[in-house]
Amino acid sequence: MGIISDYASTMKEQLRLFSAFPLPTSLQLGDYGTMDGKVWTRVGNLRDLRTPIDVTPIPPHGAGHYEFSSNGVSATKVKAGVSINVEGFVTVKPSLLLEFSNDFGVYFAATACTWTTIKNLNEVGAELMRRSKLKESDADYWHHGAYRVVTGLVESANTTLILSNKRGAKMLLSAKADIPYIDMADVDVALDVDLQRNIYFKLVTDTGSMTPLFQLHHVNNSLLPWEPLSFDLTKARPSSDFVFTAVE
Repeated sequence: MGIISDYASTMKEQLRLFSAFPLPTSLQLGDYGTMDGKVWTRVGNLRDLRTPIDVTPIPPHGAGHYEFSSNGVSATKVKAGVSINVEGFVTVKPSLLLEFSNDFGVYFAATACTWTTIKNLNEVGAELMRRSKLKESDADYWHHGAYRVVTGLVESANTTLILSNKRGAKMLLSAKADIPYIDMADVDVALDVDLQRNIYFKLVTDTGSMTPLFQLHHVNNSLLPWEPLSFDLTKARPSSDFVFTAVE
């Protein structure tokens, strides 16, 4: 798998949410797109369809924090005044040293995170299921086999994402401000990159509002692929039932 696929699969497995890439990205509830493995690609929004579908958001709530290192990633925090020497670079600032011992690694941190979902989710799902049963020649036909809809969003106020695709990669980050230690849950944390080696992608303490994580739903008729009429499977027939369910 490619590094973006590895990233998406790792984040879904560990955080149970899908991940946007590249960052910064700002998604909206009702965005829909296609899936390739765990990688989702935006196509449009339900509000912009030929016959729009209303999407009513629940106001953002909560104030959570995510900090995650994948297998083989060491994240070492050093307090102010303690000397650290990384490949000849010496600093006594509060530091965060990331070391990657596998061919793929991710370090992710997001703070002041809020969560929002679709208030009228049942109505949206019912309309998409109705459109899924239209003829494909109908302009309002919903391509349920292809599209996945954003139904939940994590919005973050300070985000860091580091990806490596080489064993032995390193990154040394230090605090810009005069603080005693680095707290990635602090919405005001700001870091400089002092040293990096074999880093594929970096976004460091970006304070722009973005949506790094999200939930998806889709219209699915594969949960009941056959509707048995009796215990004689030769008399079974394809099921026409649709459900609107979360994408796993």
